[in-house]
Amino acid sequence: MKRKKNRKVVTWRIEKSDPELTERLNAWCDSQKNVNQSLTIMVENLIKIFGYQDINNFEVQEVLHKLKQGNRNIEIAGQDKNSGSVPHNRVIDKDPYVDDSIKSTDADDILNAIDNDNEFFK
Repeated sequence: MKRKKNRKVVTWRIEKSDPELTERLNAWCDSQKNVNQSLTIMVENLIKIFGYQDINNFEVQEVLHKLKQGNRNIEIAGQDKNSGSVPHNRVIDKDPYVDDSIKSTDADDILNAIDNDNEFFK
């Protein structure tokens, strides 16, 4: 089992290889009254939405991309509101333009038979 770290300081290096990104990040930092507090608030909100998943997780990135596109009809399936965790990393897209009349296929039946509690998927 991994030992949990009790961090008191986390450093953040602003990317130097992309000048446009560097400029945007510095402009954002300059507009904050307290950068530390702003970053903490952002992380707290991400935890409420996604739990303790890696922000680079495909499902998380997919939801963030849809939010950037203006789709606000998204919920995280199985999210425990108390712990902030998402047990199976499933995202439900409640986009009203999805055609729900399409019947499931044999491939869907195979995928539905996967045991998400299997150690391989953790």
